Amino acid sequence: MDQEGTFLTALGNSLSYCSRYRAWAPGHPLKNDDVQDCVVLDSSRMWRTVDCRRPFPALCELYPEKPPDDILRGFTDVDCESIKNNAKKIICVRQKKLYEIYKNSSRADKCALENGIFGE
Repeated sequence: MDQEGTFLTALGNSLSYCSRYRAWAPGHPLKNDDVQDCVVLDSSRMWRTVDCRRPFPALCELYPEKPPDDILRGFTDVDCESIKNNAKKIICVRQKKLYEIYKNSSRADKCALENGIFGE
């Protein structure tokens, strides 16, 4: 940490940049404490500063809901080989490939696919 009182995510973004959620426990973040430079989310859903040398389970990402089901409607059970029209068959194969990419993607990549490819 370069500046006391500034907390960073694993990607190096400021904690205040990556989330609007603010729930510091009373008395936290601790001021002028050179040892407690990490943040944990406690069982009360409050943020607390802790010693970074202490092991804790990792919390990578919170998201309230899965992507809408209708974004993928038609991609999962389509048999492209039965399509006679070559142009439609090519589109079908492309969509099936996109679905496989989507299905195996991270949440951030799914958002990009939903907004960029499926959202067209």
